[in-house]
Amino acid sequence: GPYCAQCGEAAKPSIPTMKSLVSELIETLTNADSRLWQTLFMLLRHPGGLPRLYLTGSRNQFLPPVRLYLVISLIFFMILSIDAFEATSAASEPESKLSVAATEQPPEIATATDGSCDITYSGPYPEIVLPRLTRACEQFKLDQGALLTERFLNNLPAAMFLLMPLFAAVMLIWYWRPRRLFFEHLVFQVFNHSGLFLMATLFFIVDRLLPESLSAYTAIVFFPLAWTYAFVSLKTYYGQGIMMTLWKYLSLSMVYLMLLIILMTLTGLSAIW
Repeated sequence: GPYCAQCGEAAKPSIPTMKSLVSELIETLTNADSRLWQTLFMLLRHPGGLPRLYLTGSRNQFLPPVRLYLVISLIFFMILSIDAFEATSAASEPESKLSVAATEQPPEIATATDGSCDITYSGPYPEIVLPRLTRACEQFKLDQGALLTERFLNNLPAAMFLLMPLFAAVMLIWYWRPRRLFFEHLVFQVFNHSGLFLMATLFFIVDRLLPESLSAYTAIVFFPLAWTYAFVSLKTYYGQGIMMTLWKYLSLSMVYLMLLIILMTLTGLSAIW
C-alpha cells in the first residue's frame, strides 16, 4: 500500500517543497495549536497573569513557557537580523560607490586609505587579544561591520537565554519573604521576556509599515509601554503594593541593566574572537 503498516510513513517519501513547508507552517499557526493565539493575546492583555496561571495549574489552555519563548524569540531575532543586515548594507553602499569612483580616476590622483588599525592595548594577554582586535578592525573597515554584526546577532539569542536564569537568581534576594523557589522566578522571567519580545516584534512590523517620517515615533511609544508592561507584570505576579513594587522595579532594573551590559560585552567579544 502507499503507507508503511508499522510506522505509518509514506512508502515512497518525496522531498518536501517550499510550498509544502509554508503550508505546514500556516497550518501549525492557525489550526494545529490554537493555544498559540490565546497565549499571545493573554500575554499582551494581562502582564504577569500567565505565569500566575501556569504556577497555579492552569496549563492546558496555554503554551508552555519555554515553547512560547522559543517561538516568539525566533521571530524577533529573525526580524532583528533582517533589520541589521539592511542597515549595514545601506551603510556600505556609499563606500562601495566611492571605491568604484576612485578606481575610475587616473592613478596619479588616487588618495591614500583613511585610518589605520594600529591599536594600542595594555590589558592582559596582549599576544592573544591584540591580533584579534587588529583583525576585527580590518574586517570592520572591509565590510563596514557586516560580518561582526552577523556574528554578534548569532550569539545574541544565547546571551538573552542565559540572562533569564541569572536575573531569576538575583530576584531570590529581592523576594526572600515570603520565600519563593528559583523556578517561580524563572517562569516569570521567561513569560516576561516573551511578552517584551512580542511587543518589540509588533513595533518592528508597524515601523516597517509607517512612512519614514513617522517611523521615529515608534521608539517613543515603545519604550514607555515596555517599562509599563514590566512594572504591571511585576506587581501582578508578586502581588505587592505599588510603592514596594516601584522600589523593587527600579532597583532590579539597575541590576538587570548591569547584567545586560556584561552579557552584551561578552557577546561582542565573542564576535571578534
